[in-house]
Amino acid sequence: MIVEYEASGIEGKLDELYKMLSGENETWDAFEANVINEINALVYPKKLNGASENDKEARIVFNKDNKPVKLERAQYFIDLPIAGHILSVLWVLTVGLKMDNRNEPDRTGMYEHSYGNRLRKTLINPDTGHITCSPNLFEPYFSQYESWRDKALEYAEKMLENRQDVIRFTTEDM
Repeated sequence: MIVEYEASGIEGKLDELYKMLSGENETWDAFEANVINEINALVYPKKLNGASENDKEARIVFNKDNKPVKLERAQYFIDLPIAGHILSVLWVLTVGLKMDNRNEPDRTGMYEHSYGNRLRKTLINPDTGHITCSPNLFEPYFSQYESWRDKALEYAEKMLENRQDVIRFTTEDM
């Protein structure tokens, strides 16, 4: 999809998008409606019929002579036009950057204990203040999750050391 977009006159498409964003084109409403109308959700199986890890046959789906399969968990993906992706990245680099506010001295943006979907600490070059050319906008989720989990456990241990009651809930099926 990206290759097709690039191969079919990307300069003209980006110029048109620029004109719409900068107010040089009066067709923004039609463009916005077109992008929104092309959005779809794709649903793929994440876990099927409770097959055990060791049951290789139960994990394979064939086109014929198959036992009934029960979908236990689904995984959802957005099918978004390329222009929608470009607008999303522009939004992250403007509004999202101000909301995250990690590099601002007053830190009036994001709550300091927010761990999910945080922008990369290295997204802004500290010497120039400009956005870097990294293709990675966000911190990896797993490292944020580990940090959140470890800090919660440290806090619970401190509470126990101070003879405070603590309840810890976890789930393996996330």
